[in-house]
Amino acid sequence: SGCKTYSIKSKLNFRDWMAAPAMSINQDIPLSEAKTIIRSGVDLCEDSTIRFLNLMLENYPGYLRLHISGLASMFIGFDFDKWSSWFNLNNQYPDFWNPLLNHGPLFVGKMIIREMIKTPKIGVLMIVLEMYQLIFYSLIVWGLLKIKQFPDKKVKEHSWVLISIIVLLVNMAAPVGDPRFRVPLNPLFIFFIVS
Repeated sequence: SGCKTYSIKSKLNFRDWMAAPAMSINQDIPLSEAKTIIRSGVDLCEDSTIRFLNLMLENYPGYLRLHISGLASMFIGFDFDKWSSWFNLNNQYPDFWNPLLNHGPLFVGKMIIREMIKTPKIGVLMIVLEMYQLIFYSLIVWGLLKIKQFPDKKVKEHSWVLISIIVLLVNMAAPVGDPRFRVPLNPLFIFFIVS
């Protein structure tokens, strides 16, 4: 790319997937318009990551909503399109994240019920996947509570290190959260399940 930087991708991510969506959400403008405003007259190689960080801070309510939706996508999302294609099901399921942000959970609940009535097989698959995640996260919480009672001080210290790593990884991926970003977290979560 010719840019003198460790990675142009990090600048591109900051600009197009963090600063622009935060501006779009906060100022209630289309994402394409926010990207045009941010990109105007400045080459990506010459632009500053600090400018993108400042734009995210200026539009922090939008960034906060983006971060929360990314966390939700990362933790309760399950790449439904991939699962439904593996089972040869129609994977033309609507986007739930934007309606969740714009209209709230009740609206999304009604959308899910409508889709489950239209295609019951997909609804059953979705319920099974959500139940799996509910059990998985319940076991993690149970493991964390058990560690608190564990007599060995070393286990508690190691737990805090793992929790710190999990928090770091979650904060790194959340604004552009995707279920695939959960992959490095799962081995860490398993430690809490087996404890």
